[in-house]
Amino acid sequence: MRTILSIHLFFLAALGTTPALAAEPSTFHYDPAVSVPITVAAGATFGLMNYVVVDDAVPLGLVSNPPFLDAWVEPRFNLTAHRASNWVFLGTGALGLAGAVADGLHDGESPWVRTGIYLETFAINGLITDVVKSAQDRPRPFTAVDPDTLDAETRAEWEEKRAEADSERSFPSGHASNTAALAFCAARMFDLSGATPAGRAAAYGTAGALSVGVASLRVAAGRHHPSDVLAGALIGASVGLVVPTLHQRKAVQLSASGSHVGFSGTF
Repeated sequence: MRTILSIHLFFLAALGTTPALAAEPSTFHYDPAVSVPITVAAGATFGLMNYVVVDDAVPLGLVSNPPFLDAWVEPRFNLTAHRASNWVFLGTGALGLAGAVADGLHDGESPWVRTGIYLETFAINGLITDVVKSAQDRPRPFTAVDPDTLDAETRAEWEEKRAEADSERSFPSGHASNTAALAFCAARMFDLSGATPAGRAAAYGTAGALSVGVASLRVAAGRHHPSDVLAGALIGASVGLVVPTLHQRKAVQLSASGSHVGFSGTF
């Protein structure tokens, strides 16, 4: 599963001597004293920025001038696509965590290790995404929809959402960002734990498909421009790949006896 590179330097070498073998280390290193404060601080800040928004709502009919990529999609307000994106996002988070923990248990690892890495990824990504959102203040595309084209029930929902300050937090997409972060975090942990080429392709392919699925639903719902979901997916995928990689245990083992000194590392 892992490539072990061993370099043996022998001193006072004797023929027929058997070198001592170092035990293979676990895949990930998770130090609660470091990672828990990071997760709590990032998560708390993310939560405050996401739910305690004090900006005023966007004036009726105001929408940012969309660049060429976004101009291809007409403003819309689709509640079905919005609800579907919520379910795909939540399902991705639950299945990704369950899969990561199950793979860790299979490798003889504590379930808290990958759970901690998963939560840390989510908290860091959420904070980064919301910092960018707050800096941009971009109106969501549905704010430009003509309410006269909506039926009574949909129009009531549109007016409620339109009055919220969250209606001007379009860039980047939080759903796309967080879905990509969680999906690629789970895939990366599976990859680093020694996945086969076929398993690696399946993991990353599934992560990509879920990210594209949520991104498409957010555009179809009128909650985001194409550039919003593209930026969100790129942010999320980057964080999802980097955080588990930083937790990968780079083991260097030294062994010695009266006849030799051995060095082995996992790369």
